[in-house]
Amino acid sequence: MTNKFNFDQPGNKDVFKVPEQYFENLQSEIQNRIAGDAAPLQGRRLFMNRVKPVLYMAAVFVVLLFSIRAVLNLTNTDKKQSVISKIDGVEMEEFQVNTMTAEEILLSSLDEYSLMYYYINQDELE
Repeated sequence: MTNKFNFDQPGNKDVFKVPEQYFENLQSEIQNRIAGDAAPLQGRRLFMNRVKPVLYMAAVFVVLLFSIRAVLNLTNTDKKQSVISKIDGVEMEEFQVNTMTAEEILLSSLDEYSLMYYYINQDELE
């Protein structure tokens, strides 16, 4: 690498060249390319373009359905509160559901084999 590049004298100043008669033929080339492209058919629409309005309408109906349902739910809570206030005078024990203790729930969920295993291996489990 003994050759050193001198930045003050870059040498050949015509590094990039435009092909001959490029600008004279440019307009005719562009016109030929434009005329050669066929325009897309206007009559044919994509499937989704046909379906989009129907989907939008369905979405609006779903939103309306849920909003009406929410409004009706809010108005029904007032009626529920009035029913609850009427029940206050009645004994609440009549309305209580049978409550199960933790032991009863555990025993109802285990089968006989699991219970036998528990009682036999009780020392190992602790």
